[in-house]
Amino acid sequence: MNYFEKFCLICSTLGPIGYLPASGTVATIVTMLFLWGAAWLGLSSFYLFHSIVALVGISVFIVHGALFHFSCDDPSAIVLDEVVGYLFAVSIFPLTWPWMIGVALVFRFFDILKPLGIKKIEALGGAAGIISDDLLAGFYTWIVIVLGCIGYDIWFR
Repeated sequence: MNYFEKFCLICSTLGPIGYLPASGTVATIVTMLFLWGAAWLGLSSFYLFHSIVALVGISVFIVHGALFHFSCDDPSAIVLDEVVGYLFAVSIFPLTWPWMIGVALVFRFFDILKPLGIKKIEALGGAAGIISDDLLAGFYTWIVIVLGCIGYDIWFR
């Protein structure tokens, strides 16, 4: 394995995190902790939202490079997709603990169960399928939380 493949493997699995039980959930929690620190240093949802395209592009490149190490199409050890999907999901909400936890719960629901076409997107295979299903889970998270906020406003007026 050359240095590029090692780099891609380490980045796509977040080092040892991808090999832990419930690795996708652990990766989401680690991402929440990272966001908490970044928000404390001044990162806002505005900057996160505007960096998503670059993050997706870099992640597809890294996951593609790591796939040569694995024998299956969507190895559970690759958790960079959960990181990108969660960052996308939380990118339009305030980076505070209540919002980050709520987004994480809804995002993990969609990412684990894969309803509403997420399973079909995952079937694209390769880095595109691995990353795209989490982006769709993040998009559905947006919809659920925004509609929940609208419903809350209507109910408690």
